[in-house]
Amino acid sequence: MGVRTAAVWEPGWDLEAARAALAVADPALVPALRVPLPPRPARGLVAQLVRAICAQQVSVAAADALEVRLRDACGGEVSAQALLRLGAEGVRAAGLSRAKASCLQSMAGAMAQGWLDQETMAGKDDETVIGQLVALPGIGRWTAEMVLLFGLHRPDVWPASDLGIRIAVGLLEDGGGRHAVPRPAAVAARGHVWRPHRSTAALALWAWRRSLREGGTQGTVE
Repeated sequence: MGVRTAAVWEPGWDLEAARAALAVADPALVPALRVPLPPRPARGLVAQLVRAICAQQVSVAAADALEVRLRDACGGEVSAQALLRLGAEGVRAAGLSRAKASCLQSMAGAMAQGWLDQETMAGKDDETVIGQLVALPGIGRWTAEMVLLFGLHRPDVWPASDLGIRIAVGLLEDGGGRHAVPRPAAVAARGHVWRPHRSTAALALWAWRRSLREGGTQGTVE
């Protein structure tokens, strides 16, 4: 059994104030804002990067399994040094693809050399952090956005390409019925009204879509 992270992730901004502002800015979002957020494990910057890379193009359950196996392979705690000791083959033995193993090794090397540092990144704006992260092989904008939101606690991140967000926005636009999944450009535009609280909107939409799916009130398209 993998070592579980005991701490629960909490946003680094006033969540209730953001919810109140969003409800005024866009009453259509209120049903999503009322859904309690499910608990998420707290992760440091390295662990959050690892989680985001594990989650690329796979289901949540698959990402959970990969994360647990990799954490076990690292001896219970993922760090840049532990990943470098494992090497690409050790990472692949935990079940990750060759591309993800290579990506993790590049990330771990950058961390070990001080090129990616949480304290330094905390002082940079969102787009600068995204640019720094996507310069690494295998890291795209979505992965960088997950790090911004969950690793650096930025309050206005809007992952418009995320499939779950796209489905939720489609549900929002269609009143929760059957719907077409909007394209990322349309989702990006839809999020403009939610500035500067788009991270809260994203969290609410993820939780809302999950509650609809688990409640069996709509047919999933994923």
